[in-house]
Amino acid sequence: SDLRWVEHVAHFKACPTEYVAVPLLVAAGAAMGRVVRIRLNSTWVEKPILWAALVGDPGSKKSPAVIQGIRPTTRLQNRLHDEWAKRNDVYKKQIAAWDATPKKDRDGPAPTPPSYKHVYVNDVTLEKLVDILADSKGVLLFRDELAAWICSMDQYRNGKGADRQHFLSMWSGSPIKVDRKNNPVPVTVDDPCVGVIGGIQPEMLSEISGGNKGRNDGFEDRLLWAYPDPIPDVWINDTGEQGNIDELDAMFQRAFDLYGIKSLSIGGEQQTEPLEVTFADDALSIWIFWYEQHAEARTAKTLPAHLAGVWAKLPSQLARIALILHVLDPHATNYLAGETLGRAIRIAEYFKAHAIKVFGEIAATQERPDAIGQKILTALRASDDGMTQTEIYRNVFARHLNAEKIAQELSKLEAASMIMSIKIGTTGRPVTKWLATK
Repeated sequence: SDLRWVEHVAHFKACPTEYVAVPLLVAAGAAMGRVVRIRLNSTWVEKPILWAALVGDPGSKKSPAVIQGIRPTTRLQNRLHDEWAKRNDVYKKQIAAWDATPKKDRDGPAPTPPSYKHVYVNDVTLEKLVDILADSKGVLLFRDELAAWICSMDQYRNGKGADRQHFLSMWSGSPIKVDRKNNPVPVTVDDPCVGVIGGIQPEMLSEISGGNKGRNDGFEDRLLWAYPDPIPDVWINDTGEQGNIDELDAMFQRAFDLYGIKSLSIGGEQQTEPLEVTFADDALSIWIFWYEQHAEARTAKTLPAHLAGVWAKLPSQLARIALILHVLDPHATNYLAGETLGRAIRIAEYFKAHAIKVFGEIAATQERPDAIGQKILTALRASDDGMTQTEIYRNVFARHLNAEKIAQELSKLEAASMIMSIKIGTTGRPVTKWLATK
């Protein structure tokens, strides 16, 4: 039924099915949150954390489709808000009565306000997100433009903050600790669970590439990419019927209501252990076969360097996808079946194919110099004996471009093997000259 709903929405939105299905998958993992996980061996555990990017030109219906794809989450958030509002009304009456009671007649401490449960956030700072995660089992972060989100990290710290590193930790589900300038007590989250979904235009792909900004942290390797062929925009005679979402609502509610499987008394406090899933025998055989085949492909000399990071993350991505599919089954046990893993592999192979397309475009873009780099390259190609950085500064840009920017462009061109540097002079301080290689 959930697949029929996806196809129904995609048809009436005249958009690729992936633009609805991928957000739905990511959102389902966030609704489950940190209380479910899959154990692959004694030291390897994965949580249902997925980050995904939908690639498409302006007007390709990415945003309207995502909004539909995460409807079960936003509807769940609305129900949680209504429940909070009812509890808050009760709290207001209780605190008013407590305030009106003389101190000597008060019985116990003041009533506490109800906590607000989050399953969905949009435009939020890192500090606020950490506050939310401290009281949430899982949160979906939806950003309409992923490039703007990634490029805005650390914008209030002149690019010297740790937002990007904190988000990398969140993808791994690792503990995070955020120190605040005006608060001596840091905020810590031992077990964060954040799903991320958003769109990006093809021409912005290079903007999120860490290597293109002097970083090599593999941020973009952690994203699952969907880059479908565009669908012609035609008028669909929509009668207003949005499809039956009730079953999806029930599915997300079940996922959200999961809060572990066993209570423990630790230090006098009740805690719960996560629901831990392991492979059934048939699934384990399939996993070992797939893993060994994938490991062989990872180490092949024919694998392009720009795919190495994506391929390294793929086993974790596959395990997470399989876990989400498993938990969504209302009859699921603690053992993930081979059939479920098979479906997850087909989904992972889809993302694998689209990563090849995306990272191929990023690599091609980085090999093409921008306007400044092209101007330097043209000048060096026209020079018989090369040019120093100072000569480029004076003769190519007439002193209108600062030396730091020229140095950055020279480094990028050299990394792309378009130019090379040589040292001139054997006494004193040698002079560096740059020459075009192609």
